Amino acid sequence: MTRLTRRAVVPAAWLIAQAWFASPAGACTCGGYPTIDQVAGQSPVVVVGRVVARGPDAWAGPEWVDVDLEWVVRGEPVAKRMRIWDELSSTDCGGDFRAYRKGYLVVFAGTSARELAPLRRELWGPSNLAPADGDLVIGGGCGEATRRLSTRREQDRWRGRRSK
Repeated sequence: MTRLTRRAVVPAAWLIAQAWFASPAGACTCGGYPTIDQVAGQSPVVVVGRVVARGPDAWAGPEWVDVDLEWVVRGEPVAKRMRIWDELSSTDCGGDFRAYRKGYLVVFAGTSARELAPLRRELWGPSNLAPADGDLVIGGGCGEATRRLSTRREQDRWRGRRSK
């Protein structure tokens, strides 16, 4: 084998080996990407809160954020400070909390952990998620279940949706 042939064969063999032995990709695929307005319209709990803490990073970002509630759009949160979980944080479809820092005002649309627990508790274990009954869980992934309210106009728009 000539030196030139060897230089071509070795990288090609390496690429073939990488493709052959690589683990399957866990790409997130979606049938659509609903906006925060659409997700909020279908979610039983919608709150606006100020981020006060972030949980440990999982595959795609923090597993949870703690927020001080500013106002409730829909639902009945149990406390003024609540933990909000990204149910898909350990998957390629998660990562909704990645950009949120302490002090950010964010709208969250999800479901109470109490309501989801009977359906999902066994799935949360392998992902190390441990939502308490008073926590909120967002599905993340395909759609915008959260959004930072960075302008006065966005804040006023969501403030106008407050539950009475």
